[in-house]
Amino acid sequence: MFNTPMLTTFARRLRAGWLPLLEATAGATLAWFVAATLIGHHQPFFAPAATIIVLSQARGARITRALEVFLAVAGGVLLADIVAQLLEPWPTLTIAVLIVVTLTITTALDAGPVVVVQATVSALYVAVVSPPTQTLVPNRFLDALVGGGIALLISQVGAARDPFGPAVDQIRGICDRIVAVIRTSADAVEQHDRLLASEALAQARASDAAVTGLQDAATGAREALQLDPVRRQQRAGVTALLAAIRQLDYVVRGARILARASVTVTNWPATEASTTADIPVALRHLERAVGHLGLALIAELRRDEPGSTSARAALDAEAMATIDAARSILAVRQPLPIVMIVGQLRSITIDLLRGAGNDDTEVLNRVDQALGFPTL
Repeated sequence: MFNTPMLTTFARRLRAGWLPLLEATAGATLAWFVAATLIGHHQPFFAPAATIIVLSQARGARITRALEVFLAVAGGVLLADIVAQLLEPWPTLTIAVLIVVTLTITTALDAGPVVVVQATVSALYVAVVSPPTQTLVPNRFLDALVGGGIALLISQVGAARDPFGPAVDQIRGICDRIVAVIRTSADAVEQHDRLLASEALAQARASDAAVTGLQDAATGAREALQLDPVRRQQRAGVTALLAAIRQLDYVVRGARILARASVTVTNWPATEASTTADIPVALRHLERAVGHLGLALIAELRRDEPGSTSARAALDAEAMATIDAARSILAVRQPLPIVMIVGQLRSITIDLLRGAGNDDTEVLNRVDQALGFPTL
């Protein structure tokens, strides 16, 4: 029934997800214990339920986002308790009023889609599945506060222990995506393969949202450090990352244009493809330069000065090797798609060097001088 690759996949997923599993189990159990034993509520279902809901949405998220989810769940429960008690004889009217009021409040507050869904679903569950408590004390709201509060603490434990973890994962992810686009484009041009070129373009289009995830992770790291006076000296790495994100966004866009140009080149007849021989060489250097920028940013976050220095030196070497290869491509007259690729090699190289914190004008002059272009 289960073959070896499937079991291997299961094991890998469990190794990657054991901590969230443990956190959810411990958090829900603790929430039930606090609400039932310490507070004395009878069957406090919403304590562990709120823990699971908030953890599923807020683990590792920015503090403000985690708070939004927490308040959405607790607020939905409280609103449902009030409306359900007032309109108990008319369940259909209860549902209509509850949805209108919940959506009106969340819309007025400009809440995000996750907050809207959590508030509405929590409210509907209380009103429809669980009968009103018929008491002035909002026990279920208190249970939701207990469970959500525990989940909020758990969700931020990882950030307190390693505030850079999500940002490091995002850096690796976005650099891996860019590397994949450039590598596939190089293979496509080298093999004159239209399908590979189309695959590179699809990979590039799928990478657009990656920058947003990195921005959120970097902002979350900054928020975590603001609450930790002991680690204030580590803010410099986050500041450098936030400055580099704009350049990485440009690199993602440039890689997409590069992939589109590779599609055009592979549409040429094979007999005309000889002019593209130097392009894969330049792309291989560019691919390695992207990887070194990722390592440099991670080392900067971790305050690993030797690692940062080494990665920046490697980035510089590969970036200039890219430009040297690009210049050799322009040694002879080239058609427009080839010129477009060289233009993107130049642009992406400049963005990579700027992303490493180099001076904008200095980078521009250095790259253009290496290409034989006029400088500022």
